[in-house]
Amino acid sequence: MNTIDIAEFLSPDLKSRMWARDLKDYIDNSEDKEIVLDFRHVNFATRGFIDEFYNLFLKNPSALSYHLEITNVPEDIKAMLDAVSRTQVHTSVIPTDSEEISFKDVDELIRYLCTADILVILSSRKKPILSDLVRESIKSLACP
Repeated sequence: MNTIDIAEFLSPDLKSRMWARDLKDYIDNSEDKEIVLDFRHVNFATRGFIDEFYNLFLKNPSALSYHLEITNVPEDIKAMLDAVSRTQVHTSVIPTDSEEISFKDVDELIRYLCTADILVILSSRKKPILSDLVRESIKSLACP
């Protein structure tokens, strides 16, 4: 079992997402199968560090190739870990009735955008997918 004193290994003030990645790289490159991360001497951690730490170590623990234990976490950092865990974006599939269209060049795209049909489709959606500014820019194109 390898115990890593986070404050000694990184810093008592955890200020960077990169430090979480450095810690992950160090552990991934070790041969230890039992890792203890000791936060005993940590004074401060930024939201960015905690977010990255959560995503690398806690979000999907079954993906780790080692058993991870976290000890002596200060109350304020526990609270931030809890807040981060509740605010993670969950991906979801958004159904669409649109088809994928590809163009061989920009001129072909402009000709397509200049057609009245696309402007009608874009403006008739319940949730507009283009801002008014973009819509006006499309209308102002030098349409062939």
